[in-house]
Amino acid sequence: MIKRITYDDLSDITEQAKKGGVKYLPECEFLGYYIEGKIVGTVGWTKHKNKYVLRNAFVLSEHRGKRIYEQLHKERLSLIEQEASNGTTIELRCTRMSYKMHRRMGAVPKKAYKNYLHLEYY
Repeated sequence: MIKRITYDDLSDITEQAKKGGVKYLPECEFLGYYIEGKIVGTVGWTKHKNKYVLRNAFVLSEHRGKRIYEQLHKERLSLIEQEASNGTTIELRCTRMSYKMHRRMGAVPKKAYKNYLHLEYY
C-alpha cells in the first residue's frame, strides 16, 4: 500500500536509510510503501519556484527487486503532475541502479558525476 506520509512517520526507517546514504529532509513531502503495516520504502520531493526536486528514495534491502521504488516513483510523478504548471521541470540525481527506469519513464540525462547522474523530466 502506498500512502502520503510526513517526516514524523519515517522514524522506523531512518537508521537503515542513513546507512544507505539517504538523509531525510523535514521540508520534503513524502510517500511511503507499506507491507503488513510496516514502512519498507519511501520517496520524497520538494517544490521550488519553477521546479520540483525528487529526493529521499529508499527501499529496505530485503524488499529490493520487487519494483517498490518504481511504484512509489510513478505515484510521486502523478501527484506532482496534478499540481505542476506547464513548463515546470522535475529534476533528480539518481544512482546507476535506477537510471534505466528513469530513462524508460522519460527522464533526460543532464550530467554525469562520479557517484550519481543528474536527470530531468519535462
